[in-house]
Amino acid sequence: MIEPKPYPPTDSAEQEAVVILKTLLNVRLIKDDIRTRDKIPNIDGTLELVDNKQFPLGKLEIQIRPIGEGVTNYSCPTTLVAYSMVSTLPVLLICVDKSTKQAFWKHISPSIPEFKENQQSFTVHFSPESDSIDGSEIYIQKWLEIIKDYQERVAKFPILSKEATNILKLKEISKSDIAVFQQYIDIINNFLDNDFKVLKNLRYASFWKLGIGIVSSQPNHKVYQLYAIPYGEVTPVICKLPEGFSINKKRNPNTISEIHVTDFNPIEQGKDFIFNQFTEMVKQRALTIYGSSLAQDILIAFIDKYYRCLGLEPSLDYYLTKDVEYAMNQHLYQICLSTMLPIKLNANSMILLDLDSLSSVLSLTLLYSCLL
Repeated sequence: MIEPKPYPPTDSAEQEAVVILKTLLNVRLIKDDIRTRDKIPNIDGTLELVDNKQFPLGKLEIQIRPIGEGVTNYSCPTTLVAYSMVSTLPVLLICVDKSTKQAFWKHISPSIPEFKENQQSFTVHFSPESDSIDGSEIYIQKWLEIIKDYQERVAKFPILSKEATNILKLKEISKSDIAVFQQYIDIINNFLDNDFKVLKNLRYASFWKLGIGIVSSQPNHKVYQLYAIPYGEVTPVICKLPEGFSINKKRNPNTISEIHVTDFNPIEQGKDFIFNQFTEMVKQRALTIYGSSLAQDILIAFIDKYYRCLGLEPSLDYYLTKDVEYAMNQHLYQICLSTMLPIKLNANSMILLDLDSLSSVLSLTLLYSCLL
């Protein structure tokens, strides 16, 4: 016997879900336009929110799906997230438990934590306390906040688009000034990558480069901010910041400092920035002494200053290791004992020697011998 084509197995459940949702919505503040048995993908209709005077406040697009009894999760296809990225309205997923006549909702967007782009679907978890459509009508306030945020971003888009274009293309800055700022930031990054690696390792280890945001560039007055660019982030090395920007309103969370200069010399300014940073670290005793070259420099400087105490000639091109070891471990203590210089221990049992006093005593002794 020939039979007509039946309705899909899910038809009744979907119709019941729509009916239950309509009974839960506050019809005074929410005007629904929900389609059933349609062939339109991704969404089932819209919900328009109005105020007490029935003036429209904004719309939401919705997809309605039934869920099992007592279930508080739903396997959402990633295609719904993809649709939310091209939709002109915020998108909600609404799931209805027909056995308990409860409905739950989630705002679908690429920022939803459960979403992973390389998967076909992801599990959305609903909280009965915060995701319910019920008589408390808290959901209405949350939907209004979503609509307001969406409308504000849409309204700001032309301004942000224009600003972004200016930031990247630096339309307000002359080519000669751009070249000067490029030279300046190159000097800083070259110092950090080569001569002052220790500074970069201690202060900017998690950052790729330093960048510069130009606030204003007048012939005799320039204002700019320096910021750090983290590894993995796409951030311009040079950009334009709005006029009137200050360190208190820094756009980049990794902003380091804001600088005002009247006579901008990129080479000198770049050197000054690095040397000031390095000087600050020295004052804070933040430098870790390591590396054979640095250790040799410090040892030679020590010998040049206290050569009398060590019995070594100053300012030689090189010293034998055995001579330095003897000077440190034998000669120095013999001199201290012969001059009656007290040798003290601190709380950590470290030997304390007043080498400046010892050098003065030895200098006076040498002068006295010469006079005789």
